[in-house]
Amino acid sequence: EEQKIVLDADGDGLPDEWEKRYGLNPNDPSDATADADGDEFTNLEEYAAKTDPKDRNDHPDYLDSLKIVLPLKATYMPFVFTKATPIPNGWRCEFFAAKQKSESDARVLGRTITARIGEEIAESGFVLKGYEKKETRQAIKGGQGMFRTVDVSEVKLERKRDGKAIQLVISQNKKAKPAPVDVQATLAYERGAGKTFDVVAGAEISLSGTKYRVLGVESAGKGAKVQVEDSTTGKKRTLEALEP
Repeated sequence: EEQKIVLDADGDGLPDEWEKRYGLNPNDPSDATADADGDEFTNLEEYAAKTDPKDRNDHPDYLDSLKIVLPLKATYMPFVFTKATPIPNGWRCEFFAAKQKSESDARVLGRTITARIGEEIAESGFVLKGYEKKETRQAIKGGQGMFRTVDVSEVKLERKRDGKAIQLVISQNKKAKPAPVDVQATLAYERGAGKTFDVVAGAEISLSGTKYRVLGVESAGKGAKVQVEDSTTGKKRTLEALEP
């Protein structure tokens, strides 16, 4: 079978025929690293992807340059639920937002914030949607069959930006660690000057003007998966990373 000869006069990896088709110079090797349409992809990358180097809307997938940086992290509620007080027509709930302090400081630093049903809790982005008073019986250690009543009341919250529902159980300890609310991934974009994004499900990022919504972030064995959706076309794609 006769082998087709591909001419490349300047040795830049771009066939002469392809360069002529798109108005490039077959004798200029710098064409390979140039970005003829300003979409952040070189002409050589456009050739490899079989896209039009003169059309900035036709280019390789930006997501090919987006990588997950391991490990995943957790994001936490900005407060703990500490008290509920009956008021006319409802309840007023108290939350404690701790402040950063040194490990050697035993004091509990922070502030108490309150909200009624339907109100946003300070400017946290979380709305108090409901309260349910609950109690349970707990055996007293060494009490020979004796029990005590423990308050396990719950509040229902809703995050304003995405409507995510969250439940918190009351805590009498202001030092208690806030509940985890999201799994967070760091994404590194490796084109141009590069940039990183810390994202959770529901977040939106922009890559060279194209917007993507993060549909999910989850652990996958020792690695991670992040599902994203092109906000314009609705095309979905799952990014994966494995821990080395």
